[in-house]
Amino acid sequence: MKTIIDKPTNINKVILTKLVDLIDEGDQVDRKFIERGLSKADLIAIYLHDDKIITAATLKNPLPSYRDSVFISAGVESQRKLFIKELGYVVTHPEYRGQNLCQK
Repeated sequence: MKTIIDKPTNINKVILTKLVDLIDEGDQVDRKFIERGLSKADLIAIYLHDDKIITAATLKNPLPSYRDSVFISAGVESQRKLFIKELGYVVTHPEYRGQNLCQK
């Protein structure tokens, strides 16, 4: 197993494409938003087995309009300027779920 923690610009494009595919399989976020979000992320952490992504998470820089809408919806609008980063795109390959691998 191998762990990569790096800026998106330093991660192999093939691995990034596999990550986009894995996140997209969850059908929670439009693919174009995944691609844009990953490209603007501060860091991406990926846990690999051979060339398969087992689990991953991203330290994101959400758009201010998105961030604001989340805090407003949660009823804590006054807190929105305190949190400029977001832990997102936390995903585990279906074959490896339930093993607490993302905690690593």
